[in-house]
Amino acid sequence: MWLAGTAIYLELFPLESCKAKSTTDRNAVISASNQGLHIDGQSTTQILTADMIAEVLTISELFDLNEVAAVDLLLTGMNQQSYFPSLPHGLIAVLLYFDGKAALALCLKMLMQAREGRTWLATNLTSELSAVIHEFTLLAKFNEVDLLPRLQLPEFRAIGPPKHKHQVLEKIRLINSSLSSSLFYLSCQSGLTRHETLLLLGWLSTNQQETPSSALSDTTLAILMSLLYAIDARILDQGDSETWINVLPLLNDELFIPDVSKEIMSDKVWCGCPAIKAVVQFAWALSLLQMSSYIDLENMMDLIDGYIDYSISCDVFSTIKNHILTNESFFKEEYYVRKIHNLITDFIILLPVKVKEMRSQADESSRIILARQQENLDIPDNLPKDFQCFMELIHDIYTQDPLNLTLSNEYWCLSDMMANQQHQLSASFNSSFQASQLVQRQVTLFKFIRLAGDMLTPPLYVPYMNMLTGLSGNQQSAHCCFNLLSLNASATGSHSSIVSWEHFLISLNNYYT
Repeated sequence: MWLAGTAIYLELFPLESCKAKSTTDRNAVISASNQGLHIDGQSTTQILTADMIAEVLTISELFDLNEVAAVDLLLTGMNQQSYFPSLPHGLIAVLLYFDGKAALALCLKMLMQAREGRTWLATNLTSELSAVIHEFTLLAKFNEVDLLPRLQLPEFRAIGPPKHKHQVLEKIRLINSSLSSSLFYLSCQSGLTRHETLLLLGWLSTNQQETPSSALSDTTLAILMSLLYAIDARILDQGDSETWINVLPLLNDELFIPDVSKEIMSDKVWCGCPAIKAVVQFAWALSLLQMSSYIDLENMMDLIDGYIDYSISCDVFSTIKNHILTNESFFKEEYYVRKIHNLITDFIILLPVKVKEMRSQADESSRIILARQQENLDIPDNLPKDFQCFMELIHDIYTQDPLNLTLSNEYWCLSDMMANQQHQLSASFNSSFQASQLVQRQVTLFKFIRLAGDMLTPPLYVPYMNMLTGLSGNQQSAHCCFNLLSLNASATGSHSSIVSWEHFLISLNNYYT
């Protein structure tokens, strides 16, 4: 009943103003110094002073709030002033205004988390409760109201010193964070329509925000992840593809793919962090590859290589590493981490030729570097470093694992581990198809680890060792890495490796002797 009541409450009192500004109400407020103003819930009219009328009109203008509602808000602030003796009643009114919005936004976030869908299962919900959430949240609309620029207006000086303005800013950030998180949960579970996805693309192209450390802000990161899940087609590889083709807007709307492709590949420059566009293009290309096995995309297959090449040329791996992974909230949200993990692994599995091409470019760059070093010449700045950046990205995403997801285990091909995971999958989903897919993925990813360390040139040595370090961050993966180094040590002749226990021990012995 509480949840149903919350849904009704949110519907009656949305995040934007319940009642628009009105010339009639404005005139009534202006004349309230003489005639008084009737306030709902009060038996007598309320006489307003000239200062109060000025404050009411300022609040109404700043927050696009109905004038009578602004009077009610200001009077509430005055009534609550005894609890906050050090604050002016105008600031109290503003804080109450944002407190209300923040509470509603948090309630909406909780409702979105409780939805059932494709990404996680809310198994503790009754069918009736799930139906209430589904029915309400489908009606939810995200109307962006950018209040931050309004704080720079001269009228906002009445709030007081920077400390008080900071309080208001924190409330606004909490609201933005809750709303963007709500959108993220909705996208994870149900996907987004073509219109909503295009709106997200438009928002990201014009409203990206970064922290002083160049990391994306929490709000921008949540919106970006919402978009990446909206264009995610990995659910098709988990069986029952016909059902999802009929359910997800990405697949059942024949205009979704051409319209989104047109927007993603447009020449429009994204402000803020233009390289984020490369991340979206990279994810979209992988999604198209996944969908091509289930729906007819023959007319787009020639474009996919171009999408990948363009995103790599725009330093997509460095962008993920420097702008996404550096956000303080990234490793706290499981489905953020899983999304980037899936992008990396899908790239290795779906485009092995492209990975091999990056390695060949890295080898050629290494030869140029070594040759110029021997001749004491300057090293060119424009040598491609895509493969090194890719390995460093793998290191960075798996080195930290505060949620203990152990996603790096997917890279290691160990018979007892695979047998155990295959048994668990078969028991959980009763699907040998999914179990065999996991084994195939592990074989492919382990092959990537082996080949990436084959015939390793000196400039690639440190990035490769960093990658191994990131992929051996838990007991099971560390055991697999130990076995890999032991296996490399047993190789002889042309198959010998400089990434082996034998090579490490010989190097240490030579160093100390």
